[in-house]
Amino acid sequence: MHFLYSYICSYLIIESQMQVALLSRIHHRNLVPLIGYCEEECQHILVYEYMHNGTLRDHIHGLLTNLATSYAFIYLIVNFVS
Repeated sequence: MHFLYSYICSYLIIESQMQVALLSRIHHRNLVPLIGYCEEECQHILVYEYMHNGTLRDHIHGLLTNLATSYAFIYLIVNFVS
């Protein structure tokens, strides 16, 4: 069991290092910059710049939640499907 844990940990370290190497080279105005990372034993954390307007996930799920509960949106879906 210890061998398996050690193998998985080694794999995760290599995978994490590859992600950091790739993400540190990517710079685009629509992407949040990578500030740094932390490796401690078998745990790895990527640190990104704070997004004061919320994440893309927040915006998409918020939009979908608002649209899904809207009667106008339900009406559009029913008409589109039928």
